[in-house]
Amino acid sequence: MPTRRSSRSSSSSQGDNGSPSGSASTSQSASATTHDGQAHCPFIGYDECHDGVGGRGYARTAIYRHMKDMHFPNEAAKETCRERIRTNMDCYNAWERMLTGMQLWLCIKCLHTHTWRKACRDPSHICEVINGPFNGSGADFLIHGATKPQRCTNHITGDGPESSKPNSGDDTLHITVEMLNTILQSQIPTIEKVELHPLLC
Repeated sequence: MPTRRSSRSSSSSQGDNGSPSGSASTSQSASATTHDGQAHCPFIGYDECHDGVGGRGYARTAIYRHMKDMHFPNEAAKETCRERIRTNMDCYNAWERMLTGMQLWLCIKCLHTHTWRKACRDPSHICEVINGPFNGSGADFLIHGATKPQRCTNHITGDGPESSKPNSGDDTLHITVEMLNTILQSQIPTIEKVELHPLLC
């Protein structure tokens, strides 16, 4: 009589990742990276960034240098990039995808990235040590110091991936009230009297 194999339930063979809601787990990193291991710049479209040659991204060892050289080389540019992350949902999501794929986290105060286990001790906030987000199986957060924006917003400064593109196809003539008032007040010559020749009467 053949012996019967004992089967294990799927629940016992799969461990609980223990990640809280909204956190990033280590199992998510594979789906957030490209097949060739390249990392995509989260600031694509800003500052004339085309995300590498042909939009194929950058090597993991070069992505942060690219952002530092092109997007935030000085403190004024850093503040602009902080505002992009805080206010543009697409930019925020792009950062989360990159950080998840590389198992890093971003400190918004200094714009430095660290591994999930490492704390941030940057001199720009020397009195504050920010611990890494690793919780044993994943990350409790990916971006420290910024909450996820509810929708994409570009401020009146025009800063955005599409701000440099012309509005093609919009040939509508817009007439303001001031222009209309000027037209109505201008003196237009009129013919008051037309005299007909006697032979035509």
